[in-house]
Amino acid sequence: MDQAIADVVSEIEEEKARGRISGVSVFRNMLNQPALMSVSSVNAQPQESGDGFSSFTIDLPRPLLSVKALEMLTCNMPLCTQNIPDTACVFWYYRLSLYSGKYPNANNLFWVRLLPSYYKPEFVRDFEFYGYNQTFNGYSDVATQLALSTTQDLAQVNFVDTYAGPPYYRIQYLPDNEINITYDSSINKFKFSGNFGLPYDEFIRDAIANKYAVGTTYAAEDIVVNTVYVQGEGFLCYNSLSAGNIGNPLPVYPANSTVYWSRNYNVEGVAPFSATTAYRKGQYVEFNNSLYECLSNSFGQNPVSPGPPVANFTNDPDFMTGGPFYRYLATGPTDPEVAFMQGTGQRKWNEDALFEAGDNVIHNGIVYTALKQALGNEPFPVPNETDNLYSATRQYNVGDYAFLAGTPGVYYVNILASKGVSPTFGYFNNANWNHIEYDTSRPTGSVAPTSQFYKVGDIVRYITVYPEVPFFKCIKAFPPANSINSAGNFRFGENEFWQATNWNTGTSIDDVPYVGLAKISADLDMLDELLGTIYYPFPVGIPPQPFNPNPKRLLNSILGFTWNGKFTPNSLSVIYDEVEATDASATTQLLNRLRPVPVYATYLLSGTSAPGSVEYDPTFTANGYCDLVYSSIVNVYATIAGAKSLDTQRNTNLIGTMTASAGNLGIAFAASFIDTPLDQYEGDIYSITFSFTDEFGEPYPFTNNAVVSMTFRMRYKSDD
Repeated sequence: MDQAIADVVSEIEEEKARGRISGVSVFRNMLNQPALMSVSSVNAQPQESGDGFSSFTIDLPRPLLSVKALEMLTCNMPLCTQNIPDTACVFWYYRLSLYSGKYPNANNLFWVRLLPSYYKPEFVRDFEFYGYNQTFNGYSDVATQLALSTTQDLAQVNFVDTYAGPPYYRIQYLPDNEINITYDSSINKFKFSGNFGLPYDEFIRDAIANKYAVGTTYAAEDIVVNTVYVQGEGFLCYNSLSAGNIGNPLPVYPANSTVYWSRNYNVEGVAPFSATTAYRKGQYVEFNNSLYECLSNSFGQNPVSPGPPVANFTNDPDFMTGGPFYRYLATGPTDPEVAFMQGTGQRKWNEDALFEAGDNVIHNGIVYTALKQALGNEPFPVPNETDNLYSATRQYNVGDYAFLAGTPGVYYVNILASKGVSPTFGYFNNANWNHIEYDTSRPTGSVAPTSQFYKVGDIVRYITVYPEVPFFKCIKAFPPANSINSAGNFRFGENEFWQATNWNTGTSIDDVPYVGLAKISADLDMLDELLGTIYYPFPVGIPPQPFNPNPKRLLNSILGFTWNGKFTPNSLSVIYDEVEATDASATTQLLNRLRPVPVYATYLLSGTSAPGSVEYDPTFTANGYCDLVYSSIVNVYATIAGAKSLDTQRNTNLIGTMTASAGNLGIAFAASFIDTPLDQYEGDIYSITFSFTDEFGEPYPFTNNAVVSMTFRMRYKSDD
């Protein structure tokens, strides 16, 4: 060794004496320009505390100088992962309801999940009763875990044990096998079925109008609805557990059972009829413990004795023969509602969802509370007596609202910025304020608003004639005089000049229920009980159900339900408008995905539908086969590649793609047999950071006992 070093020094001195080359350059070439370089994750910089990695950084023992090109020759990595990514452990489906929502929206989007693979059994009570992501040996193993997942969910079980509120949660999971996801070995595919999409004339009605009464005797399996409203959940239903059940109170929320009653998550409690609520055609109400269907847009008409000229409600049993009350639709990753619901969001308004009086929602960044049952009635900002109470110390700008308490209290809008200048009490205007009371019974001498006063966006109140509607918004300028009073159809969005609201503002954002699965999982999945005291979340810091903010795959697609989820919700209106669809189209494709499939075309053949017919069958067979391959490739990125490479996910620094050529728990190996160097003009390399992603661009996980090894060939400027 000493002789070799002496020879190198001698050569450097000779070359330098001849003036041919710098001795320093020769030494640099030998030590800083190797032809090959091997990299191992074992030699990575120390990481922060953790169990695994999807990237690592190597500080080279000697820098590589004047690098011109490089090429990854080999790469070895263990494939020590589960079959299903933890970010794709949730199955998403819609349950479309004639009561609460006929069209797909966030309110009727539900989930079933496998718990992530990193949840430890010792942290989860009764762990063996929950579906869990793991290494699966085959489809039957997956089916076993899915059967557990459709029976109960960890967050929901813990919620019943811990909830004291707020915050509020709307856990959109339906237990007790509301749906089944099963494996059919005869065709080697999975099947999805909604078990409560029963025909109207079946024994169980899916909308329950039978209000609980203390003095009534209930038989076993009788279902009742609690008249007490629950934030975000509406009116809850319960099954009687014994015969002769009388005088036994229902469970107190969030408890879901007593000796005598058990909550029924699979049916919906119907709100009682209200003479001050506008009902649209097709809506359902409870009246005298009976279920009624609204036959045409109705306001103030009693279901039993509707006024002329049309009977607006019916409880005729014949209306129960038209098909299932629920329909199910398994969705896909491009569905925007899935992207929203898998995160941390709170309940939002949607035009296709039914909201009960008292529901709190967010719309365009503002919190609203429903004053009455609302369907299709869009909230808009309105003043309220608390936030807008007039103050002499506040600076008011044009457009600001103020409220003066009195008999009655009056709202005003500022028309000239001011501070300390009060509105003139009553229905009067002054130089700084105009009142917004649209009222024909105003006191003598007061100023009546004129049609010229209103422009698009103006807010008025008309409480004397319409006390049930707090505010109106002008949607077309210069409305005729008395245009609100003369057109009662404003309640159904049919007045061209005015839009009514069934909503009010002023509620705290803390009172809006969380619906995002990641938030629910973070707050409720981890729970511990010690000497009668419950701690949650505990242990602290366990990552919640993971997700990709821009999902490309779901548990749906992994199981073979490969529809991408792209559709127009209102395409389903053909079902309820009784429009025939006889030509193949995007609409018929969507209708064919529903279970049971609605009858959307009439043919000349006659006959009687029977169980097993398409319009009664609740089963959807997967389009493809279950994919239990975590990823077919692993992308390798290195900071030395820079913009010289690019993938279709717009990532630069791509230096190679590994084929996951081994089975799960095997070793993947890749070798380059074609000379394809990657030009590198950065010059000198001192440090390299490597990162790894799967075929969907998500970080590819390695545990810390995995070793990733790579070999590179370099070329230098001096090689030219």
